[in-house]
Amino acid sequence: MGRSEGEHMKTKSKVTKSPSSKSTRGKTAAQRKASPDKRERQYEKIKESELGRGRTVRVAERIAAATTNKTRRQKGETKQQNW
Repeated sequence: MGRSEGEHMKTKSKVTKSPSSKSTRGKTAAQRKASPDKRERQYEKIKESELGRGRTVRVAERIAAATTNKTRRQKGETKQQNW
């Protein structure tokens, strides 16, 4: 027989993601820390890419710095502020 309108939602199972090996959850600060050389290479690569797109040096450096800092924040490589 048919199910009522809300009944199908009760039987639907939730899909959970397994923890990724790239996840920073549960890792210590030392484990999350990337090499400064890695971030320097990332900065230079982004800067060169932006220069290749016709950006000025000043704008390319700003974009590269912002992107690198964003990655550091997302990877948990920045110091936490206690506000």
